[in-house]
Amino acid sequence: MCGLGRGRPCSRISEIGYSSISSDTGLPSPRPSPTRERERRRTSPERDGRHKAGHDGGGGSFVIPGLRLAGDDTWESSFPRWEESCSTYQFRERSLAGTARTVVNIDSPSALPHPKAMSPTATVRSSGDLLADRRYEYARAAFDERDFEAAADLARQVIELAPDFAPAQAMLGRSAAELGLREEAIDALRRALTLEPEDALGVRLDLARLGALAPDEAITNGYVRALFDDYAPKFDRHLTKSLAYRGPELIADALRRACSKLIREYRFGLTLDLGCGTGLMAQELAGFCAAIEGVDLSPRMLEKAEKTKLYAALHEDELVAFLSGRQAGEADLVVAADVFVYMAALDAVFSEAHRVLGREGLFAFTVQAHEGEGFVLGEDARYAHGESYLRRLANSEGFTPVIFERVSTREDRGVPVPGFLAVLQRAS
Repeated sequence: MCGLGRGRPCSRISEIGYSSISSDTGLPSPRPSPTRERERRRTSPERDGRHKAGHDGGGGSFVIPGLRLAGDDTWESSFPRWEESCSTYQFRERSLAGTARTVVNIDSPSALPHPKAMSPTATVRSSGDLLADRRYEYARAAFDERDFEAAADLARQVIELAPDFAPAQAMLGRSAAELGLREEAIDALRRALTLEPEDALGVRLDLARLGALAPDEAITNGYVRALFDDYAPKFDRHLTKSLAYRGPELIADALRRACSKLIREYRFGLTLDLGCGTGLMAQELAGFCAAIEGVDLSPRMLEKAEKTKLYAALHEDELVAFLSGRQAGEADLVVAADVFVYMAALDAVFSEAHRVLGREGLFAFTVQAHEGEGFVLGEDARYAHGESYLRRLANSEGFTPVIFERVSTREDRGVPVPGFLAVLQRAS
């Protein structure tokens, strides 16, 4: 166990030593003596609390991002979540006098943990080069602490070791964008996209923000699949607790009111749950549908949905392709809870929903609200749709609005996110 978390704060350490990096091998060379260390620190820019990644000008030593020298000759971490991770990592300590204490080496397995390390179920990426992988984790750490210069420098070093490692290209692109280096950012992001065209890294979103890609091309199926595969283990808890998510609850309530207005029983035949996720919508509709079938891009989300035992069938597919393969008029209800935030134009899904619904069937969904025309890609990397766009689309595809109202299905930093909820009826 790490002793740093017991009896004293982990963020204040007597001294964190580091190894110089051999320019010939890229591997750690013997650490300098304590006397040389004192002399180096007295002339180091780290004295004023600044930290950067790279080789210093004195002895070729590597400065670790996220560590700075305090006024009392101690090193302290600028990663606020460092203490949370200490209990799962082991460190060796070394004092100024040379006694064995803490040694943190950026290129060793015992290096500082990434402050926002992915959960064990998250996808772990590797370049195939252990040294490159360790430096990439430090680039992530520096980026998360908004030290974009350090993140960019480390990403460039990773690319030197593993030029075809797409995450490092993406890291360089995002860091360069934050530093205002637009051309370098676009070049790196395009390189990442060339290496991984399915775009699990979501670099299309970054290119769209930089004006190098049309907004309606920013989100791909590959990105959504990867996003929710990693999100699946904590999806329900995070969504309902942290984001106060209640999309399925609001849709179920709106369907009750719609059925009352239409003077029909609150019961449905075959129901198609688009972007079903872990099954939250099915939990709201359980007992009121003859059968529910779900579709989602993420296999891990579908695994969670299967455990609910509420679905007659589950399908791993893109939702428009899924609807296109269904029989005309077979469904009584189509629902989509907070799914269209990952889609730009909705023409195809409205058309297919109308085709698969039987006479007087219902189509219920939520979207994020856009106050203008059409749709926009927001700063939150989600699409928002305008009321006039949705009403015009519903009318052109043969739907009659039963309910169309302003709602908020979730919060962002404690602030309700504006949205629309609609229940449409197939007109004929």
